[in-house]
Amino acid sequence: MNNFKTRMHRLKLFLIAIVLAFATAPAPLHSARKLGLLGVPLPRGATLVSKMPQTAERDAMETYGTTATSAEIMAFFKAELPKSGWTRWRGDIRPDWAAFKKGNRLIAIATNEKNKTFMIMGGVR
Repeated sequence: MNNFKTRMHRLKLFLIAIVLAFATAPAPLHSARKLGLLGVPLPRGATLVSKMPQTAERDAMETYGTTATSAEIMAFFKAELPKSGWTRWRGDIRPDWAAFKKGNRLIAIATNEKNKTFMIMGGVR
């Protein structure tokens, strides 16, 4: 009987280890040490897809492809932008959108989970 309890205990520990291995959060994104629009730090693995300059009628915009999820992208910017002097502007309006301000620069980050892209839009005010 004692041998049976030992085996059951080991099986329980094994199953717990498997569940924990699959349930842990993904590793956070790291900075690519590259800068995007208006000096915004970019996550590692981001690739520039398109770029539009600021004009009198609209803000500048850069679109990047990524393998990261929208949640990972937003977590990256919410953690990294304050380290570069950016502050949140207007709080969380949507989970896939955030705005930041630094001096006279204002940007918005928007993610698109379906297309695996994110955009940085903004300009100097």
